[in-house]
Amino acid sequence: MNRKNSRWTAALAATLLVQIAAFAWLIVRYERVASGGTVCRFACEAYDPSDPFRGRYLRIRVRERVDYDAAFRLEGVRHPYRLFPAAIRIDPAGGSNGLSRVTACGLEPQGPGLWATDVKARARYRNYSGKDDPPDYFEVQLPDQFFLNERLADEEGRLFTLSRTNSVAVYRVRDGRMVLSDIEIDGTPLNEYIQKCRARP
Repeated sequence: MNRKNSRWTAALAATLLVQIAAFAWLIVRYERVASGGTVCRFACEAYDPSDPFRGRYLRIRVRERVDYDAAFRLEGVRHPYRLFPAAIRIDPAGGSNGLSRVTACGLEPQGPGLWATDVKARARYRNYSGKDDPPDYFEVQLPDQFFLNERLADEEGRLFTLSRTNSVAVYRVRDGRMVLSDIEIDGTPLNEYIQKCRARP
């Protein structure tokens, strides 16, 4: 009986260690990208929902479009409403007003450049005929959740004004991974912006 109990305890301990190691690796991988990745900035809109298990967060919406390029194979992803896992090439300083620009979209990286492979895209048509015509462009969906300090999140609903301000999503990209590292409002990092709001009479 003791031997069975010890085996069960050892198995449980091994399972817990594997789970802890996997969680630790996720944190290390995120921090590696967030601290050493290339900075990419996109205009965004945001709103302020809540998750009962993970707390308050901002959900952002980045509206990026990229023209269809026949050089990137996209078989099976022509449906106009269905999101598909995509790889995008980003020009960090190629947009207007100091923002970044998505320059290509495919199923996997092709050619040189800064690629992010953990995003999604949707084929778009100006006149969808239901046939296998190539799409006119792609609508790209970037990572969209940014978690907040709970004490800063409850600033009298001021976060709900984000969609009406000059908001920029700041990403970091490294080794194909893309993480949302900050949000800027009128050029100010979000936490600093909320502190400024607190200081106002």
